[in-house]
Amino acid sequence: MKTLISALLFLFTTSLFAGVYKVDEVRVYKSKHRMDMLFEGKITRTYTVMLGRGGMAPKRQEGDKLVPEGEYLLDVKNPYSSFFKSIHINYPNQDDIDRANALGVNPGYDIFIHGLPKLIRKKGDWTAGCIAVQNWEMQEIWDNLEVPTPIKIYR
Repeated sequence: MKTLISALLFLFTTSLFAGVYKVDEVRVYKSKHRMDMLFEGKITRTYTVMLGRGGMAPKRQEGDKLVPEGEYLLDVKNPYSSFFKSIHINYPNQDDIDRANALGVNPGYDIFIHGLPKLIRKKGDWTAGCIAVQNWEMQEIWDNLEVPTPIKIYR
């Protein structure tokens, strides 16, 4: 009986805190459709992500529907997003601006991690260049991530 009570208590406490973790860095691996939350160099949570419908190349200009690659900051939380909450990625960085200037194009802007459009379910890559997760995952990220937090996006 004591073992049963201990097991039930363990299950209850682990499920109660399953969504609680610390984050001091985010890494996105586009080719794996994976986003890792890290704390002190160790992965604390992993999510499957949906990306831009433009493919796997790095974002180069406004409207290309590609997700950028490089080092950025998650800098602003938006609870009033058109999607289920969003966290802004400070794209473009100086490298992106310099590259776009050399090409004579606008680098684009408004890149976010966000949930799904309200009342719509989506699968596959469908964003205009953002990183999307399921709404319950976005809520979990929202609750555990403080801004600013560095994000590294790899192919």
